[in-house]
Amino acid sequence: AIPKDDPREYVCWDYHVIVMRSAVQYNIERTIVSEILDVDTWVTPYPTPLSKYLDESFPHATDPNLNKQYLPLFNVVRAEDFIKDFYSDRMHMFKNGEWNSPPPEYPPIMNGLKMDGNDSQERHELTGSNLDSYISMSGEGKCVFTLAEMYERSTDSNKKEWTECS
Repeated sequence: AIPKDDPREYVCWDYHVIVMRSAVQYNIERTIVSEILDVDTWVTPYPTPLSKYLDESFPHATDPNLNKQYLPLFNVVRAEDFIKDFYSDRMHMFKNGEWNSPPPEYPPIMNGLKMDGNDSQERHELTGSNLDSYISMSGEGKCVFTLAEMYERSTDSNKKEWTECS
């Protein structure tokens, strides 16, 4: 990511959450068109076409001197799965007895819905967070993309759903 006040510099985050909205379009052929909604970006317009967002958020990725370990990876999670499974009590924002930043005014997301054997949904009382499982780029069933793979999917010829991981 690039700080707005000095585009020559860049910021390396351990994780960042964005929303990608995709739609099927039919011109001559069926294609998937994606755009990014990122409330913490200065990239415009809002929402931003995926390729423009990648170009403006990661221009240093083509720098031959950049250590490749700093290239971004993208863990693509279906909205339905995220809403059903994610929970966080925000304690990752609380260190040494104080908040790193003031927490949002809305309540913590503590959905943590689970399916029982009868396929009915139950809300479970949870404490803690499963945020680390979303930050991790490894694990069964994850759809993790490199920056190059994200660019490939951002083209007008993309026909793959985002849940098709390869």
